[in-house]
Amino acid sequence: MEQWIKERDNYDDIKKLIFFTKFRKWKTLKMWKKNVTKHKTSVCKKLLEDKLFLIHPVLVKNINKFKLILRVKLYLVKDNILVIWRN
Repeated sequence: MEQWIKERDNYDDIKKLIFFTKFRKWKTLKMWKKNVTKHKTSVCKKLLEDKLFLIHPVLVKNINKFKLILRVKLYLVKDNILVIWRN
């Protein structure tokens, strides 16, 4: 019986700590914040997927090819200009 009383008193002391008294409010707030953030992220992701053609798998491949071609052409143009300038 003495041990039970001692454990009960310890439990009551722990329960009075600020962390445990405010835990329910903190937990609710954190869950709400997490859900709001998750919802906003999912809405933005959906909008981007619907509106932004750059993330479309087929288009990305072709856009990257086009970028590569442009880089090569720009490099050749720069190289040609340097050759002309040196002469």
